[in-house]
Amino acid sequence: LSKWQNEKNDTSSQMLIFCNTFRSCSFLSTFLRDQLSSQKNDKEDGLKLRYTSLHGGQDPKTRERNLKRFDRNECSILLRTDVAMRGLDYPNVTDVVMFDFPYDATTYIHRVGRTARAGTKGKVTSFLTNKDKSLFRQVQDRGNFNGTLYKASGRNKGRSGNVRKGRRRTAQK
Repeated sequence: LSKWQNEKNDTSSQMLIFCNTFRSCSFLSTFLRDQLSSQKNDKEDGLKLRYTSLHGGQDPKTRERNLKRFDRNECSILLRTDVAMRGLDYPNVTDVVMFDFPYDATTYIHRVGRTARAGTKGKVTSFLTNKDKSLFRQVQDRGNFNGTLYKASGRNKGRSGNVRKGRRRTAQK
């Protein structure tokens, strides 16, 4: 995320991070909050991410408020599930991250479709586990993946460590 933030000179660029469940979305939100909080306590000049979340575990008013914050670009990152995904247009989204690989190929296509709108370029990064291999092959077979598959090297022993055990492959479109 810090690399993305540093690469984006245009402050209007936004990112969607998809999770399959509200628990996963809450986990990631808590993880980011804790990482940012620990950096503030260490007085490091680290990540200064503006993010919010949107998932079915929130009451409708919270979801609406968070969506408005993202729409007004008060937050550059939206952590979300697939709740109320169709019909929403995010013109400034340049990157889509699939923290959890979707359960079916159709959902993958809808998530990918949130970026590279109206002829613009976009980037999709998907984290895969072993259980995602067969579904990923379905996406490839349908011709909906034209990127490169990278295998991450080993476990990250850095300060943040691995967010989740087994998350090793990233697919980039």
